[in-house]
Amino acid sequence: MIVFCPSDCARANRKWQRSLLMPTFPRLYEAVGKLNEAISVQLEFELDENDRVRVFGQIETKAKLRCYACSLEKEVPFTVNLDVRLVRSEREAREIFGEFDAIVVSDDKITLQELIEDDVLMNIPSRVCDDKQACPRRHTDTEAIPPTTHRPFANIGRLMKASRS
Repeated sequence: MIVFCPSDCARANRKWQRSLLMPTFPRLYEAVGKLNEAISVQLEFELDENDRVRVFGQIETKAKLRCYACSLEKEVPFTVNLDVRLVRSEREAREIFGEFDAIVVSDDKITLQELIEDDVLMNIPSRVCDDKQACPRRHTDTEAIPPTTHRPFANIGRLMKASRS
């Protein structure tokens, strides 16, 4: 588990860059289909204009996801742009809500998992197949209703006409 002292990192304008294996992040590892992919993490620490610790950077990885349109499972690369402020209390987090994402750090130490895992989880792509191209096996409207489907009300219109005659 990697632990940071964010205020020290911010005062020194530190940059941190590593590739870590997915199992380092247990919740993420489960959510992305137990891939043993690397997670590329690039972070920068600085103090903002209000002396709050700002952490920003990019996280890149892959997820194994199933497309709901075509039912194929694919490995999908994705990038998360992180930009958060580290604050000391819930009250301070509420004060900046809407302007910045905030993480409460009470003892000036935070683990890498606490810092990035929730953001990466929230940014796992919901679509697997690229919107610009059709899914390779996307079902058409005629495929959606198999020919053997029982349609109990299909003949109601014809029966109504026959009963009026």
